[in-house]
Amino acid sequence: MRWLLLDRPVAACSIRKAQLADFNGTLQTDGYAAYSKAVSQLNQQEQQITHASCWAHTRRAFEKALKMVPEAAQQALGQVAVLYQHEKHIRDEQLDLSQSRNTASSTVSQW
Repeated sequence: MRWLLLDRPVAACSIRKAQLADFNGTLQTDGYAAYSKAVSQLNQQEQQITHASCWAHTRRAFEKALKMVPEAAQQALGQVAVLYQHEKHIRDEQLDLSQSRNTASSTVSQW
């Protein structure tokens, strides 16, 4: 697995595409639309990028959804809480990458 940190805040999809031109791997972002658009376009050009959203941003969306669909949103927030517990365990035990995957994979696959 390869991770990329984009440290310059820019909005344009074309700039994101240029930054990701030689990248294949998992890109974790804050959910900004320019990332999704860039990843989609690059994957159509034979790149292999998995777009992973930030759990904190995802959690906020479910918190907003509590007013509209409380049961489903609460269930999703419960799953995010379980993932946070996995992350804490991974940090506390200083697990390596393969151990980390095994720890959280069942929770993610259930989602």
